[in-house]
Amino acid sequence: MQFVSTKAKFLIQLIVIAVMALVTSFAKAETNLQCRSIFSDKILRSAPLKESVSEPLLNDVIIETIEGHGQITSRYRINQTEALSLGEKWMGSGYKEIGQPGSGVYLSADGRRRFRIDNNSVLGNHSPHKPHVHLELLEPISNIVIVNNHIILN
Repeated sequence: MQFVSTKAKFLIQLIVIAVMALVTSFAKAETNLQCRSIFSDKILRSAPLKESVSEPLLNDVIIETIEGHGQITSRYRINQTEALSLGEKWMGSGYKEIGQPGSGVYLSADGRRRFRIDNNSVLGNHSPHKPHVHLELLEPISNIVIVNNHIILN
């Protein structure tokens, strides 16, 4: 009888997660990544964002992140424009900035992905000690970081 009860609880949890995902998918998508102004205005005021974007490269970085584990440094390098596009692609619609306004830390609507483009990362003030952004994969219930990919900027 205990097994049936546990199984029923698990099914209810799955249904709740599915409903939440469905509701989230209907959320209005942002047309521009909210962090674009932080990245371009606050950090890189003098650097114009006119670089090209390589979609296959962005896909490779995302696959690398999904397949990774723990703290990793990407084998790929991206430019500033690609960093912003990567953040948009990684987060999907309905994401929100977490922490203080202007923190540069964004959480996806489903709570499974985080994009960090904070000052210390962009300035290279911590490992790998080069300007970079982060793609993070989280366990949504415990908020434990499964993988933290540091992607170095060109």
